[in-house]
Amino acid sequence: MDLTAFWVGRVCILIYRRVVAMNEFKKDVFVGLVSFSGILSFIFGQFIISTMLFGIAALSSNMLLESRAKLERF
Repeated sequence: MDLTAFWVGRVCILIYRRVVAMNEFKKDVFVGLVSFSGILSFIFGQFIISTMLFGIAALSSNMLLESRAKLERF
């Protein structure tokens, strides 16, 4: 197994657990900060890092929307 893929998977699992455990305000702040960091890293030429940050922001935002949708159903 590729060691890089292993660590990327572990990081994604840790981020998922942290985001799920946060309240709504902290999730919004987290998504905003990660998006802003992605924009800055893109401007400074760190394209691989910015791609990862945008992916993390998209996944976190999607998890945030899913949890809000579950609350609205009940």
